[in-house]
Amino acid sequence: MATNGTIFILLVDDDPDDVFVIRKAINFALQGGPGAEISVAHDGDQAFDQLRKHAAQNGLPDLILLDLNMPTMDGHTFLRAFREEQWSRKPRVVVFTTSFDVSIHNKALSEGADEAWAKPPTLPELQSVLKKILVPLAAQQHRA
Repeated sequence: MATNGTIFILLVDDDPDDVFVIRKAINFALQGGPGAEISVAHDGDQAFDQLRKHAAQNGLPDLILLDLNMPTMDGHTFLRAFREEQWSRKPRVVVFTTSFDVSIHNKALSEGADEAWAKPPTLPELQSVLKKILVPLAAQQHRA
């Protein structure tokens, strides 16, 4: 969990262009609200390394944004392993994938994702989707 009212997000995506655009959209979506501390992992293995490090130091993230198609450990494998972890508080996991296939989204949900979204093709659409995800999280954090 982030400090100073910021939202701590673990972004798990192997595409540097997607990471850049998603970071930009997150900052836009939270404009006028809390800031975001964004940590990036390029596959599921790196994500677990970061989760364990953060859990030991200053708590788990508030949100994990997870791509499905990655090297080493893909998003599906990450989801199944993540749900088996025994952390006292688990962050929301939102799948962000290039696929618009509903069966892939449903599979991610059955594996433990809280939400599944296709990555929107334009920055304004991405900002709108992230606002839908982040504003309730920011409001919840503000009440805590």
